[in-house]
Amino acid sequence: MNRVRHIWHLLAIAMLAGAMYSGVASADPTVTNWRIFKFPQPQPACTGLGLGHDKFWNRGECGFVDMTISDGGTNIPSSSTVIIEVIDEAGTAFASPAVSWRSDTDEWEFTFEPGATWPPGHHCVRVTSIDGIVGNYGENCSFSVNVLGADVAGPGTVPAGSNIAVTGRTYQIDEVPDALTTPNQIVETDVPADFKIQLVDPSNNILYTSGVLTAAGDGTFSHVIPGSATALLTTGATLGIQAIDASYTDLSTGAWGAQLAGTGAVTVSVPSDGKVSIHNSFVSSVGWVKPGESYPWRVFVENTSGADIANAVVTIPAADGMTFSNVTPLSGAGTATLGGGTLVTWTIGTVPHGSKLTLVVEGVADTEIDDPQIVWKDLSTTSTLTYDELPRSNSKNSGRRLRTSRALTLDSDSHGPKVIPPMAAYDTARFGDRPYVVVPADYTDRKHDPANSGDLIDAKLNDPSVIGSTFNHWQEMSFGQLYPHGTIGSAGVASADFSVNWNDPNRTDNEFMFSQNLPNGTCTGTDFSEAAGTAAYPERISGGWYQLPRDTNYYGGDRYGTALLGALSGVGLIFAIDDACGPTGKAVYDAAHIADPEVDYNQFDTDKDGVVDFFMLIFVGLGGNGDSQINGTPSYDNIWPHSSSLEFYFTDPATGLKGYITDDQ
Repeated sequence: MNRVRHIWHLLAIAMLAGAMYSGVASADPTVTNWRIFKFPQPQPACTGLGLGHDKFWNRGECGFVDMTISDGGTNIPSSSTVIIEVIDEAGTAFASPAVSWRSDTDEWEFTFEPGATWPPGHHCVRVTSIDGIVGNYGENCSFSVNVLGADVAGPGTVPAGSNIAVTGRTYQIDEVPDALTTPNQIVETDVPADFKIQLVDPSNNILYTSGVLTAAGDGTFSHVIPGSATALLTTGATLGIQAIDASYTDLSTGAWGAQLAGTGAVTVSVPSDGKVSIHNSFVSSVGWVKPGESYPWRVFVENTSGADIANAVVTIPAADGMTFSNVTPLSGAGTATLGGGTLVTWTIGTVPHGSKLTLVVEGVADTEIDDPQIVWKDLSTTSTLTYDELPRSNSKNSGRRLRTSRALTLDSDSHGPKVIPPMAAYDTARFGDRPYVVVPADYTDRKHDPANSGDLIDAKLNDPSVIGSTFNHWQEMSFGQLYPHGTIGSAGVASADFSVNWNDPNRTDNEFMFSQNLPNGTCTGTDFSEAAGTAAYPERISGGWYQLPRDTNYYGGDRYGTALLGALSGVGLIFAIDDACGPTGKAVYDAAHIADPEVDYNQFDTDKDGVVDFFMLIFVGLGGNGDSQINGTPSYDNIWPHSSSLEFYFTDPATGLKGYITDDQ
């Protein structure tokens, strides 16, 4: 099969406030360029060449951290008094290492030496005072001390109300530095940790929590979540299985733990009652045709109910101003006739439950000779499905039938096309369905408010009943002519890992090739891309949001410190946005890649030119167009909301094509 590679054309970035970022008062000086080093020799020696980029520590290890503190781009005086605090996951400060000035590197430095009383978990190091003025001047939350991890696996798909068998393993996580320029080695040591298993829905509502469980000596465990946990679900969903409240005591390094040690997923299916649908779908890049032109569209019949339907027939009368010229059922889905060009009849027969059938229809608009009033006519059609719903039994009623078969009817209207005048001056007109891709994404250091689930975003974009939804906005702006619909691949998914079987033979299954780190200036971001699928970066989707592999500084850092001054003054030299760690579009590139397993990008190339028409990234935090710099606590440099094209920034080395090349065929 020839590969159809779709290239990214438009990049649209929106912002969503409500990120969870703690702090007290903002202040002028800011901390950047955090560099973390671990000594090869543990406590008490703490000697050797410090090798960098370490995120995981145990209480017996030690190292040091360098950082830059500047005010308006100028380093603060070396005589300043700087106080830092180490803060646990609950927001409590429990240590305050001494900070000193390094004249050889013009940086501030402190010793990182986890003590016996340090709690296990993920910690932040925060600069809380400069010369006696208290504030949050900057923090780094990539430190993990005596942290436990867990692999958690579910059974794939189960019916609602069925038991869910869970297996996995628990282990200690440490990191062995290899060199300054190469990824460190993550070391997992299996231990018999205590923990609980929790089941959550895509909105992070808790459906089940076990009692305390203990893994076997080799760290392995198994547990059964009872069917009662999902018995009341009314719609199918991918649920998250979490190993929480993990703890273990090591004889040499003390207490280990994790509030969330690891996650897995299970898809729960809910047999629906009579959910048969028909969709009459005309989608094009413009939504119009000119007199005498032909155009295709598709009709879908889908049966997601718990039983087959019989005697299914679809009829489509021709709209005023057009005739049918061709009709083809795909994959042997029945037969179809044109009825002299005025009535399509698609005879399907039986539609098995769980199936989706497709009919391709071609119409021709009348010419101005055939119909002098053809211009501006709406050629939308109505497809009507009639079928027999077969008798069903009820397991709660000892298999007795509750009803006999009955005949049902469903309708679906297409949106267009409309007929425009033949002159080129009218070619900019747009009508009809406008599908686009939406990827909500967290950074490694900044997460969305749990209330802003993928399902909530879906409603905010697409639900006509939600006041101010994107759908309603464009309906109003277009006087009812445009029907936008954003597809969110992560909606309804509580958790997903990096397991994937790529279609492209040149890709390696379960591996992701995110954008490369190509610094254009001082890149201070943290990068977990090489750790995808490991305990350091286990989740690709969490709570309906994709989890990007880098932090705020990586994606939002500007080449010359901040582009805000350049934007305000109009000085082009310092108006370089989001490019300190690489091309401006790298966040969208990574978002497109991480969402590729869920999204069929072919569906969003409406003019079939090999380029996706429109893509939207929703990112956490305040916008980097002045909001995050002025109102952030502390000030930070986030992505500047804008639109552009990935074709400006990326070239596929295998094909030479511009942009991100998807895995779809």
